[in-house]
Amino acid sequence: MKNLILFTIIFWSHGLLKSQSDFNSNEFYNQGMEYFRLKKYELAHAAFGTCLEYDQQNAKAWYFKAGCAMQMRNLNEAIDDYSKAITINPTLKEAYLYKGNAQLIKGDYQQAIQTLTVLINMDAGNKQAYNQRGSAYMKIEKYAEAIEDFNQAIIRGLHNYTVFFNRAICKQNDGDWHGALDDFNAAADIKPSEVAPSIEKTRLYAQNNQWPEVIAEASLAIKKAASKPELYYYRGFAKLMMEDLNGAAADFDICLGLDPKYEAARKNKALVSYNLKKFDQAIVEYTYLLSTDSKNEKLYLQRGICYLELGDYHRALSDFDDALKFNKNLPEAYFNRANVYTKLQEVGKACSDIKDAARLGYEPATAHINNICK
Repeated sequence: MKNLILFTIIFWSHGLLKSQSDFNSNEFYNQGMEYFRLKKYELAHAAFGTCLEYDQQNAKAWYFKAGCAMQMRNLNEAIDDYSKAITINPTLKEAYLYKGNAQLIKGDYQQAIQTLTVLINMDAGNKQAYNQRGSAYMKIEKYAEAIEDFNQAIIRGLHNYTVFFNRAICKQNDGDWHGALDDFNAAADIKPSEVAPSIEKTRLYAQNNQWPEVIAEASLAIKKAASKPELYYYRGFAKLMMEDLNGAAADFDICLGLDPKYEAARKNKALVSYNLKKFDQAIVEYTYLLSTDSKNEKLYLQRGICYLELGDYHRALSDFDDALKFNKNLPEAYFNRANVYTKLQEVGKACSDIKDAARLGYEPATAHINNICK
């Protein structure tokens, strides 16, 4: 009889402890949900953690704790917690979606693809899963697969800015530039204030040598984002291609005012200055470029030609010497140094250089060799 009473007391006590544990678990879970609703993620994270001390099989608690970790940028913890939620409840679709998103943000693109593929196999109508998997494929440059996933997301009703913009980027890289333009236009229609579609369209037009379109699109984008140096560069380059040298120079100046290290703009500004016979300005640009690229033979060559045009023969000679120091097979440097030696009346050196230029296949040297080597 005593044994029976003892067993009854122990059994009743175990039930009481379990009931208390369930009560505590639910209390902290509800507390966590309230904090989560209020976007107090650190407090919510702590509450869900305490909840799980009482009940480690609460899949939703793991799921929301992971969501807090995501908001706190603790991606490794978020991925681990989503995985625990999935282990407890393999049908918890949201956990797969957000685990895939965390892996995507972290840069674990292959793992994101695997996670999202499981979700798509479970729920073929999940447009967000297709969108995120498409983004992961895009990151590893599998553009055809990415385009197909973005197609599926759009077919299933996802018509937001990001899906059209990302599909456009993939089409651009996949060689479908007409399709890319259509998608950039669709993205711009959804978010007219966004400048990124106009920037990408400007690049597309430039890649296809459509210079009037480059100028028009870049000008439109500048109205939205006047501080983007690349827009002035592309517009300036298009003007250069259309032989509007003054217009090109003005845009390159604005570009360099916004970003003095924009190398392509500075090189083209130097070229424009040379063509406008503003040799002093071209020399300034080439000197700046040489300050960061001191072994570039082409820069020495171009600056030397500017000095030659100004009649500063000794500086020109020095630059041609430097050009040939870094590249002994640069025929233009031999040819122009021959011109300097001719001006300095050093005929023997001029003849030697013009012969070297001709030997390297430089046709102007062949045409003038008899005039110098008399």
